[in-house]
Amino acid sequence: MLSLHKPLAWALISLLLAGTLSACSTTRLGYNNLPWLVSWKSRDYVPLTREQRSWLREQVALQRDWHCQQELPRYPALLDQLATPLLNGNPSAKTLLSSRDQLEPTLDRLLTNLAPTLAELLQQLDDDQIAALQQNLNEQQQELYETYVAPDAATQASERQERLERRLRPWIGRLQTEQQTRIAEWSAQLEGQNAIWLDNRSYWLDAFNATLNAREQTDFNARIKRLLTDRESYWTESFRQRTEINSQLAAEMLSDVVALNSSSQNDRLRQRLDRLQADIARIDCSDSN
Repeated sequence: MLSLHKPLAWALISLLLAGTLSACSTTRLGYNNLPWLVSWKSRDYVPLTREQRSWLREQVALQRDWHCQQELPRYPALLDQLATPLLNGNPSAKTLLSSRDQLEPTLDRLLTNLAPTLAELLQQLDDDQIAALQQNLNEQQQELYETYVAPDAATQASERQERLERRLRPWIGRLQTEQQTRIAEWSAQLEGQNAIWLDNRSYWLDAFNATLNAREQTDFNARIKRLLTDRESYWTESFRQRTEINSQLAAEMLSDVVALNSSSQNDRLRQRLDRLQADIARIDCSDSN
């Protein structure tokens, strides 16, 4: 669906989103523990000083409050819009692609709001911290290559199918044979995509590193914002050509999988979405504890 290649920022973004989406199981867990989680996660990328960790916790708390007050109220209607075609049992690929387009503004607002915080954090880092960050990101890139690109095509396809089935099971339960077959067909259609994706990620990472090395320049904040929000400017030509094709293939596959849902799978999906709506409604943005 969305191709996100923003390593440090995405660590923050995914945790911010987890503050809402973790409501699937416990309404308060994500928001209350978000500052601690981000402080812990940031250490995977760069060693922060005590002062920097304290500052980051304060900033994440502000981001949490902004998200809770400004973005969370949009979620019930958005979830309804996304859920309706799925619950109708036979969503078209075109309808599912329009659902993707509805999510883009939410992501853009989140990234735009995070950009100044990320830029300020990066400007606080000294040369040793920047070097550590760049080394960790490069090592992560190598790990991604070994995981997603180095295996042969058959292994990549099998693992891609397994990842999608694992993501679907909490929503619709155990997949039927026909659904697994359709997912396997889709996965085989993406041969070579892992290499294209990682090459595009490398292209963005090169631009990110170049920006880090010029963080004393007056346009640093603007460059960080562009790296986060102007996604298509950092697409390689191969990635650009494949993006819409892959989106269409994914939408067609998901349309077919949902159409194959049994009545019990549809019931599970409806119950899961209802619980998510109810848990989001219970989040209290006035509670800052």
